[in-house]
Amino acid sequence: MGGRGRPGGAGSETVKDISPQLQNQIAQYQQLQNQLQVLGTQRVQLEAKLREIEGTLEELGKISGETPIYKSIGMLLVRQDDREALKKELEEH
Repeated sequence: MGGRGRPGGAGSETVKDISPQLQNQIAQYQQLQNQLQVLGTQRVQLEAKLREIEGTLEELGKISGETPIYKSIGMLLVRQDDREALKKELEEH
């Protein structure tokens, strides 16, 4: 049986066999992959927050002006008398 060069075939190059330029490109690619993953996670979080705000604004539009509204601040629920200011705050997010 004839050997084919190094044991393990053509795909068995180690990191030290790869040129510094290619190593740098691989590192950049891995950084971009990580950034893409972080951005994807942030996008999902922002989309969820947007849906929550849109739902809140929709519900605010359905209730009467006499219905008390409370805003969650930490572990407290604080009554909000200024509905327009609350709507504006939600829309700015």
